[in-house]
Amino acid sequence: SSLSPQLVFSMMNIPPVTLAVLGLNTYLYLFPAAPVILKQVFEFKGWRRLLLSPLHHADLLHLFFNMAFFLPSGKRLERRLGGAWFVYLLSVFSLLTRLVYLALQAVLTELTQDQSYSTTCAVGFSGVLFALKVLSYQDNPDGESSVMGYTVSNRYATWAELIVIQITTPRASFIGHLAGILVGLLYTAGPLKAIMEICACFKSKDAY
Repeated sequence: SSLSPQLVFSMMNIPPVTLAVLGLNTYLYLFPAAPVILKQVFEFKGWRRLLLSPLHHADLLHLFFNMAFFLPSGKRLERRLGGAWFVYLLSVFSLLTRLVYLALQAVLTELTQDQSYSTTCAVGFSGVLFALKVLSYQDNPDGESSVMGYTVSNRYATWAELIVIQITTPRASFIGHLAGILVGLLYTAGPLKAIMEICACFKSKDAY
């Protein structure tokens, strides 16, 4: 006999939002979305790419590693924040990481006069993952984490991971990962969380 959805969730022990994100990323790997490219967004009004590009992955290995890193942090954060806020958080982070990425691309293009920055595409969930990492480490800022076998303070662990990934995987999007860290800091040390809470309150009042 077939397994009930409740039994499947129990066996996998994955909260529903986290499981849905895993499924959506896998689905859009099989039926690809669109990468985000500065010129295509602004010159051709490709705003749809801002929403879809975090869910698009270059290859199976890219998808596997991103989802493997997302699973433990997604489970932990969803249980701590609740499903509704976690969906809200992921939606905002997905959009903002791409907007910050585009802003960094535009600044680098202007400063260096190198047009390659405006034609480089960014795909994958790693920008959102870096933003979530900032939140996870913020839970215990005085604690320590292991990065490539080295013990690093949680205050600097995300920055250490940024550098290590770039050294070990030079083709990784440094700007995309940096954008995720900046969005995470906007939430933990900046005004983003307060703005999201205000917007959520307004939405709740409108619903009634």
